Amino acid sequence: MTDRRRKMRHGILVVWVGLALVGAGCESPTSSQVKPSPSQQQTPPLSDAGDTPELPVTESFVEATFQDFDLPAAWKLLYQGTHETADRTYTLYEYEWQGEGRPAIDSWLRAEAERLMGKLTERYSYQADASIDLMIELPTGQGTRLISSYTQTIMGSERLVIEETLLEQPTAIGADYEDHALVLYMPNRSGTADRVFKGEYEHQHTDIYLVYFYSQAFFEELTRQKRMPIEVRYRLGETDYEVGYFNANGESIFPEELTEENRDQYVFGVQLSADFLPQQADLRQQLLFYWAKTILLGDKAHSRTLIGNEQIHFLKKGKILASFSVKDVMEGSS
Repeated sequence: MTDRRRKMRHGILVVWVGLALVGAGCESPTSSQVKPSPSQQQTPPLSDAGDTPELPVTESFVEATFQDFDLPAAWKLLYQGTHETADRTYTLYEYEWQGEGRPAIDSWLRAEAERLMGKLTERYSYQADASIDLMIELPTGQGTRLISSYTQTIMGSERLVIEETLLEQPTAIGADYEDHALVLYMPNRSGTADRVFKGEYEHQHTDIYLVYFYSQAFFEELTRQKRMPIEVRYRLGETDYEVGYFNANGESIFPEELTEENRDQYVFGVQLSADFLPQQADLRQQLLFYWAKTILLGDKAHSRTLIGNEQIHFLKKGKILASFSVKDVMEGSS
């Protein structure tokens, strides 16, 4: 064999071995960048060898709900309610907790969001001095599932409120997204109340209009369930009561007209313009008590602190019929 043929044969052998190595073990730059999606499971390659150990299977969350959260054992569930509409399902959870403090709650929420592969958004309250509230958008098969959190302190009792919202259609969630979670206290025949949760209702962020809309939701549900023998107009613009600041003559004043000099001449409350209250004294007291409780404690989509002396007054022609404080409705019954 000549030297030229040896060199050609040697060159062909080198090329063949190089191609074989590429085909056997090297990946192209494109294939090396392809990674499994979070919803895929990593499974070991098939092999004919009987003694090849199986690799562990790593599962990822493709659907998560609030039930997947790892809750501290010491937390006490105070209330759970559900409200369904045509295209949304709302679930409210209210817990009592002690000692952790707001930073610990925030850390827990952030850790759970990361563990469940949720998207976390910080939202600032409409009140400038309030702390941030955290929202977590959880992975779901369809639509949008949102976890909203609020902290409330009521006469020293620390509360964490969670609202879980499932929207059937995919919805963009931003820091300006608002929840409207309201618990209504519906008087019953035993003299106590049943709680009814509303995940949405007409809403506006001013003290006067908030009370109008709390009251509208209260009477709408009261009328629907026929809980009381009353007839009352409660739609905004045609109500049998007025919300505002009133003096002893029943005259109202615009909030911006209140000053340090005249503030003690006015009280904030609800003035009745029609006699729609039950004639029976115990039913009348019961209605006012749970109406007040709904106004004072019903709003759950609001991080706040109530020390107990916050009040709502009910008046007629400037005369106070009844007054209830947070302490009254927390500790007493009708």
